[in-house]
Amino acid sequence: MQYTCDVPKMIKSIDRSQRGPHLIPGTNYIATIKAQAGCSNINWLAAVYKGFGKEEGAIAAIGSCPSVGIVGYSLGGGLGDTSPISGYALDLVTEYEMVLHDGSIVTASENQNEDLYWANRGGGGGNGVITSLTFKVVQSPTPEAFTYLFFEVQQEYSEWLVLFQNFLSDNAESYRFGGSISGTSPSLVCLSTAEECVQILTDAGLMDQKVFSRPGESSSELRFIRDYEYICGPEDEFPSCQGPINLFLGSHITQFRTQGEVQALITCNYWLTLSKGPSAVTARGADICVDLGIDDEHCTEDYFYGFNGIKDCSKKDVIDAILEKGSDSRSFMSRHGNDVNADLTILGGTPGAGQSNTHKAGGFVLPRLEDETIRKIVSTSPAANIGNHLVHGASHMVAKDATAMPWRNAVFNTAEVFGDNKDVIEILLRDKSIRNDPTKIQGYYSYIGPASLPNWERFYFGDNVSRLQEIKAQWDPTGLFDKPMQISGTNTDLSTDGRASKKVSKKGSKGNLSEKLSKKVSKSKKEKGPNERN
Repeated sequence: MQYTCDVPKMIKSIDRSQRGPHLIPGTNYIATIKAQAGCSNINWLAAVYKGFGKEEGAIAAIGSCPSVGIVGYSLGGGLGDTSPISGYALDLVTEYEMVLHDGSIVTASENQNEDLYWANRGGGGGNGVITSLTFKVVQSPTPEAFTYLFFEVQQEYSEWLVLFQNFLSDNAESYRFGGSISGTSPSLVCLSTAEECVQILTDAGLMDQKVFSRPGESSSELRFIRDYEYICGPEDEFPSCQGPINLFLGSHITQFRTQGEVQALITCNYWLTLSKGPSAVTARGADICVDLGIDDEHCTEDYFYGFNGIKDCSKKDVIDAILEKGSDSRSFMSRHGNDVNADLTILGGTPGAGQSNTHKAGGFVLPRLEDETIRKIVSTSPAANIGNHLVHGASHMVAKDATAMPWRNAVFNTAEVFGDNKDVIEILLRDKSIRNDPTKIQGYYSYIGPASLPNWERFYFGDNVSRLQEIKAQWDPTGLFDKPMQISGTNTDLSTDGRASKKVSKKGSKGNLSEKLSKKVSKSKKEKGPNERN
C-alpha cells in the first residue's frame, strides 16, 4: 500500500487558493492537499507539518494509528484527536479520483458524479478503486499553540464524566478539545495555550481539587513542558507551577507550536513506549531507537516481549525522528507490523499479554446520554472505554443526509471492547435516546465488528442503506468490488438476520464476478475429468 504514497508530491499539491469558512462558525480551512491512496495517517501528518508554516496553524485530521491508510479511514468515517474542530475525516474530502469496474477513470466531487461522492463519504467504499483524494486543511483558532493534557481522575470519576459530557455538549469552547479517555485517564489535545486550556476546564468545573488528589499528594507531581523546555514540575528539580496550572495535580502538560509535534508525542506515548512494544500498529523492530535512528540514551534497557521502548516521548530528538520517518512512506511508521498480541494468544502466552482482536460489535458512536446512564456504565465497568474518541462539535454541523455517514449527534466514540460487556449494553439500551430499540444504537464502520453481527447494515448506515445499495448497483453492476460486510447493490436481499444474499432471476445470477468465475472453473474441471490438469 505505502509504495504508492509520495509525501513530497502531497506537499507540492497544497493549494492555498482553496480556503473558506469551515463547519463551526468562526473556524476556517486554509488550503487543500491531495494524497495518493497508499498514504497513511503518519504520512498525512508529516506532509501538513512540512508543508505549512507554524504561524498557519494547519491541522491534518488524522486518526490515532499512524499506519492506517487514509482511504479506508475516511471511507468509514475518520475520527481522531482534532475531530471536534475538523469533523469526521470524510467531511474534509472535496474530491476522489477512482477507477471503476470497467477500467474507466472518474472524478467524484460536489459537482461531478455527486451520488458517488455522497456514497464515498462514510459509506464504506466498494464502488471502485480510489487512487487519490483531496482534503481540506483546517486551521487552529490559536495558531502556534497545541497543548497535550494527560491526567488521572482519582475520585468520583462517574460524576466527572457526567460533567465532562455536559461540557462537550454545551460549552462554546469545547470544540478546542479532542482526544480520548482510557479508563479514568483523559488524554486531551487542546487548540490553545496550556494556560487557556486549563482555565477553560477550570471555569467549567472540571478541575475540582478533590477529583484529582489522593491523600498526601501535592502539585509536585505535575510536569509542564513548553517547546521542549520544562516550565515547572517536581519542586526539587524545577520551579513550582503557579496559577490555574497548579490545580492540575498528577498530570503531564506539553505545549508545542504545531499539530505535527503534539501528534508525534501522542503516537510515541501510545505505540512506542515499553509496554506497547508488541503492538502491530507499526512494523517496528526490537530496538525502537535503531528504527528511529536516534541515540540509545532515549530507549529503555529493559525489553517487553522482545521489544524496548522510548523513555521520554517529549524529547525533541524523538519528535523530530517520528516526523521524519512519517515523511518516508516506506518506513516502519507507515506499515502494520506482525500481530504479536494474537501470536502470544496462539502460543499460549501470559493471559492478558496477548489477545486477538475479536469483539462482539465493534465501535459505537454514542449520542448524549442521560447522566444516570453514564453513572451506571461507570459503576458496572469503570474501564468501559466510552471515550475512545470525542465526536462533539463540527460533525454535528453537517446534515444527517448530507453524506452516507448518518450519525451526526454523537459525543463519544467507544473502543471495540465496549460492546463486549452485556451489562453495559443493557444499561445503554435503557437510555432515553434508545428506549430499548436496538436499531437506534449507532455503529462506527471504521471499527467494524464481526461478520456474524446481525443487522449490521443499519447499525453502521442507518436510513442510508437503500440509497447506498442503489448507488452500488449503478457504479459496480457486476459486483466486482463486493466483499463481506460491505454494502452490496440492489440485486441483493437483506435476510432476516441482516446478511446479504444474491437475488437470482430466470436470466441467471446477478452475483459478483468472482462467483461467476468460480462457476466457470468448476464447469471446466468437470468437462476435463478428474485426472486432467489445467
